Amino acid sequence: MNNPSISVVVAVYQAEKYIKRCLDSIRAQTFTDFEVLLVDDGSLDSSGMICDEYAARDSRFRVIHKQNEGVSCARQTGLNTAKGKYIIYADPDDWVEPNWLQKMYEKIEKENADIVICDFERIYKDKKVHYVQKPRSLDNDDIIADLLEDKIWGSCWNKLVKRDIFKQYNVSFNPRMTIWEDLYVTCLLVADGAKVIYLPEILYHYDSIVNKNSIIRFLRLHNVIQSYMIFIDDLSPILLAKKYDDGWYRRKSKVKEKIFLLNSPVYDIKAVYQEINQRYINESRNYHIWSIKACVGLCLSGHSIVAHFLFSVFEAIRQLRSIILH
Repeated sequence: MNNPSISVVVAVYQAEKYIKRCLDSIRAQTFTDFEVLLVDDGSLDSSGMICDEYAARDSRFRVIHKQNEGVSCARQTGLNTAKGKYIIYADPDDWVEPNWLQKMYEKIEKENADIVICDFERIYKDKKVHYVQKPRSLDNDDIIADLLEDKIWGSCWNKLVKRDIFKQYNVSFNPRMTIWEDLYVTCLLVADGAKVIYLPEILYHYDSIVNKNSIIRFLRLHNVIQSYMIFIDDLSPILLAKKYDDGWYRRKSKVKEKIFLLNSPVYDIKAVYQEINQRYINESRNYHIWSIKACVGLCLSGHSIVAHFLFSVFEAIRQLRSIILH
């Protein structure tokens, strides 16, 4: 039997309430030459049984049951097992358009590219937002700048990737990362020279509300900080010679913000990434000046109770941020 054209990897954990919507949307693809690798990352609910049911009904679905090790290990397990020429990921709380694979496969084959990026729709409680993922240009340096500045999402689910380039560039998911692991891999592939193209269509639907137990909502700050710092430290040797000042500043300031929130002696907010301290301080001061002006404006317009509440919040933040100002 020939290997499939595309491997779809779904990292599954505690997803029994919504995973069927995701898997049904993949089964309904107009493009049929694919396999689905369902990596059950030690789920304690019925997710594993549901995966087994789909595998029993459709030979293109394969299930890998493993102990819980986190999303990075689950995604890497899928990558290690995949047989397709191309690979793409899907999250079990999301769903895809029927032509998700068809459109991306035709585009990447036609232009002989390594990665194709499509637009996506994000579902919020009260609205749906179209996220345009068009890079400022298809130059790799510009794409990395867009990724670092969050103008292009680092997510794996809107990117079809030629599987061989992971081995060619020696890129893999870092098992110690619990967040930014997809951005990490994407940046490494692009930095190593992968040819990237863009497909201006919404093919993926990212649901922000259905999974109330999303791991992102419950990550410990220490784990988040560790993931952020791995990302910055691992990519710095590759990217420092290039001009990504705004992107690097945003990433490094995220670390400082999380350290500030953690309020732990484990990290010294002033010592971590000292090269951005002055800009961080200046932006914090400007933010507080804006906050005070906003509160005054609310008072003058008759909303004194709201203004008092907001000022109390801003004052608490100001006092805490004094850690880095002194």
